[in-house]
Amino acid sequence: TYHHLGKTHCGMSENEKALIFYKESVRINKKIGEKFALYQVALNMAECATQCSHFQLALDCYNDCLQGAESLDNEGTDAALVLQRMGELQMNKLHDYAGATKLFVDALEILRASEDEDDDGNQRIMNLVLLTAQAYTSAKDYENCLDYYEEYIQLLEFHCPENEDLLADTYLAMANIFADMGEESDYELAIEKLLECKEIKQNIYGPEDEQAANVMHTLATVYEKAGDHDKATEALAEALRSFKMKHNKKGTVKVYHELARMKASQAAESDSLSDRLAAIECYKEALKVRRQIMSLDDIELASLL
Repeated sequence: TYHHLGKTHCGMSENEKALIFYKESVRINKKIGEKFALYQVALNMAECATQCSHFQLALDCYNDCLQGAESLDNEGTDAALVLQRMGELQMNKLHDYAGATKLFVDALEILRASEDEDDDGNQRIMNLVLLTAQAYTSAKDYENCLDYYEEYIQLLEFHCPENEDLLADTYLAMANIFADMGEESDYELAIEKLLECKEIKQNIYGPEDEQAANVMHTLATVYEKAGDHDKATEALAEALRSFKMKHNKKGTVKVYHELARMKASQAAESDSLSDRLAAIECYKEALKVRRQIMSLDDIELASLL
């Protein structure tokens, strides 16, 4: 009864009240040793506590779930689900990336050891591999995150060869890592991944697609970091053309602003009048488009002025 009352209040967005009933249900189920019921109510309570930003309480509930999972037929896979949710909480809410990676890796080991090799089991493994890569990325453990992204690509190509969009997004994530590794940055590999991503996006959505244009914008920043200003300018010009064709004003402003910043930087280095004038023209174009979509007191507009 307490469990159902908690679910009812949670469904009505009365989460604090729901927690009162969930806590009582957890207490009773622990006292009488009902592990199956404990698993169910603790899982619901953890989700409710997360919604209320009671993150430590949510973690305590997930630990109760692990106790309750011992009584379930699919003990391993259910425990893996709990570990995954704990990892997501650690990564997305508490920003404890080291703790998150450990939980994700533990969950992966459980799933890989299970005999659940159907589509659902494979999908869960793929999701966990991706989460592990993302957690390692946030922890700036570049070697491990790239290893997991490579594994994720292999799983995609084997289990979901038709889902090229996910493959493109993975290339983009890897490119961002290669470009942002500090002294160990590998711009050549970043550019390679971005070009692969762009090709897939254009094959799926068309040559002037806005997603491909965003990739070109990212590619331009990497070319600039690599010192190839001509290719950076070409990439921005291609992105600008796509954004204009799609009437994407925010994208257009973004590219004009990047072109202006790049030209201003080049003018400062070379004392080139033509670069300085080009920067001013790009700022003017960015300002003109921004005025079409935002009020004059907008913060972004002020930054352009």
